[in-house]
Amino acid sequence: MISNKNILITGGTGMLGRSLKNKFTNSIFLNGSSDIDLTKRKSLNKISKLPNFDYIIHTAAITDLQENERNPDSAYQLHAGVVSHLQKKCRKFIYISAQGRKYRGVYYKTKYAGEKFTNNRKNDLVIRTNIVGNGGLNKWALSELRNNKKIKGYTNVYFNPVHVDQLSKFIYENINLIGKVNFCSFEILSKFDYLRKLSLFNNFSPENVVPIKFKKNMNLTVNENFSNRTFKVNLKLI
Repeated sequence: MISNKNILITGGTGMLGRSLKNKFTNSIFLNGSSDIDLTKRKSLNKISKLPNFDYIIHTAAITDLQENERNPDSAYQLHAGVVSHLQKKCRKFIYISAQGRKYRGVYYKTKYAGEKFTNNRKNDLVIRTNIVGNGGLNKWALSELRNNKKIKGYTNVYFNPVHVDQLSKFIYENINLIGKVNFCSFEILSKFDYLRKLSLFNNFSPENVVPIKFKKNMNLTVNENFSNRTFKVNLKLI
């Protein structure tokens, strides 16, 4: 754990950023493009004018996979291009990455590029994870189910997610880790099974979750090549 540290956190309006505000209560947050638009190259000049920090936690990301495909330059700039510039402004840099790096989508490729830049400094940290919470998949699914609409869940896309508050707690308690680590749940399940579990947990009918198949099997679970650097928790839905 830490106390009285000078910390900057990007992505303050995102799902993880909002959760981290409950842990790092005295930190400085960049709340999207209204502060600095990190998707633009002109942001580099603004980054250079930032004060120096003990820690920078880079959570800002374009999480909509289709938006990444539509705007690959913005995705690259946010996920990778700004990394070395942010590193210059801190003693310790923490990069929130993603599982599924072997896939060819812009999101996965740019996140992997960000990992490589981060690990150019030996004392920095990459956290590979897949989060759920009050946003993204959960927000969409519960909104549809609340209106008694049917939703589709992939039966052949697998992941072992953690709740965003579990990740915030992990970061807070392990901020001095270095290198690359996985943070995931013990439970591996398909997106379909996860949505059914979420539906039941919130007292909606699981029959409104319809099974479909993605064009090919997709494994978004942890990279077991780093199993000795993997931290696992029980899956939490809220």
